[in-house]
Amino acid sequence: MRKLLCIICAIMLALPLSLLLRPQDEPAHAETPAYAIITLTSNYGEHPTLTVEDAAFLRWLRALLTVDAPCEPLEYRPANKVYEVTFYGAEAQAYVITHNDLYDLACVRLPDGTVHAISVDVPMMLSRSLLEPVTFGIPETHDALLQKYGWTAAFRHPHMPVQLPQTLSASRTDAAALYFTWTDIFLRDAGYDITPYLGQAVIPYVYTVYESMPRALFYDNDASDVRCSMFAVVLECDGQVIGAYLFAHSWDGSCLMSLKGNAAPALLSDDALDGYLLSRLPMTASEAELAALTPEEVIIHYGAVNDPSLMAIGELLRRLGTASSTLYDPLALTAIPTGDAVTVLRCLDLPNEHMYEVQTTHGLRFPELVYESDATGWKIVNFYNTGF
Repeated sequence: MRKLLCIICAIMLALPLSLLLRPQDEPAHAETPAYAIITLTSNYGEHPTLTVEDAAFLRWLRALLTVDAPCEPLEYRPANKVYEVTFYGAEAQAYVITHNDLYDLACVRLPDGTVHAISVDVPMMLSRSLLEPVTFGIPETHDALLQKYGWTAAFRHPHMPVQLPQTLSASRTDAAALYFTWTDIFLRDAGYDITPYLGQAVIPYVYTVYESMPRALFYDNDASDVRCSMFAVVLECDGQVIGAYLFAHSWDGSCLMSLKGNAAPALLSDDALDGYLLSRLPMTASEAELAALTPEEVIIHYGAVNDPSLMAIGELLRRLGTASSTLYDPLALTAIPTGDAVTVLRCLDLPNEHMYEVQTTHGLRFPELVYESDATGWKIVNFYNTGF
């Protein structure tokens, strides 16, 4: 019997918490709260509060918070974030969540005063609910699609319709073309093909998903334990789902993932990333002309006009990022005149890096370049380095 209990416990621990605690799994006698108020306290200034009335979400959230894993309260740290979720029904019940996002630890103080350990996915999800106005109530077709692959949609973020590009090409000047050329890898991994819809308007339904993912999945050389908040995107055209994928909320650009949970390193090696994009880059006369520039000429040209045509294709992809109301920054690939005069002082002798020291109107800079390919020549990786 003891061996059987150990096996059952091991299976439960291996399952995602969101699958163990679905809204319908609450005891039948549990009263559904009328509403809940979510607040955040931290040392980073004032934060908005959120009132939630969606019954399904409230039942699910309360189940996530009602855990039986007694622990000691987390040690106080100035950077800790404290969330209070108060459910209002026949009586008010307050759950206080403490999140140490430096070490990815979280606990909750239940209404009876006991403290229990909870998944860090809970406060990470609550944080995203307070960043911007969100809506609750997930369409059944979207919810079923995401659950099929093990993802739990929590709420929807506001997003505007976007226009698919006319062609899938790794343009240095067309943000939509570059973004969807990259996205196509992850769509195809889940069996989607958007080529019949190119040139048409689509509606991206963007959801916070409960499950976070380790950052190391997106970068082979990242050995940290940092976890990324995840979002799901369901693309619809004329009311029909034509694709779906995920992206990570990260500080360094567009980290995408297929519904199957495959990030770029699982689909392409690091060395193949630039090759994949460059193989889809139209080789125009302008591109060939820029490829003939020396590193010094690239630096001087880019210093005067931050021209994306002079940047490495992989860096442009990261620059697209993910904006709050669009899937990507539509102005990320816009050339911006700076009026800055640049004098190249010297090439620095550094291992595995091609870096220069330059004098600009605003001080010293240390731009880094890479020889992208024989067809495209030298490109900027990072122009505004101020030290190394």
